[in-house]
Amino acid sequence: MLYDEKAPCCDGERSNSGCGTHLIAEMGLTVEEFREHLAKKGEERVEHISVSSSNIASVGYDIATCTLQIKFHSGGLYEYYDVPYAVYQGLMNASSHGKYFHQYIKNVYPYKRLR
Repeated sequence: MLYDEKAPCCDGERSNSGCGTHLIAEMGLTVEEFREHLAKKGEERVEHISVSSSNIASVGYDIATCTLQIKFHSGGLYEYYDVPYAVYQGLMNASSHGKYFHQYIKNVYPYKRLR
């Protein structure tokens, strides 16, 4: 399905600004096609911030596409899709990044392993 101006943004609101789904539609792509294109790179495509966690090494967030990237100390790099900015903020402000990840992100949002 192509996203258009009537499609809900990743935060659940209908908006004509601030959401990457509208830009993706202008390129003539579906969100799935756009994600596949980005995932082919297999790299961090957003700036990451290191976090103090025994499991998570760093976190990055792309506000335009509502995509959360998490790099684990094991070397794994994952992208989580349609993650609201408030969830990213919650992760970054959590006293335990790992607990927050397991409770509010893992098995909640669609994801893809990049490496």
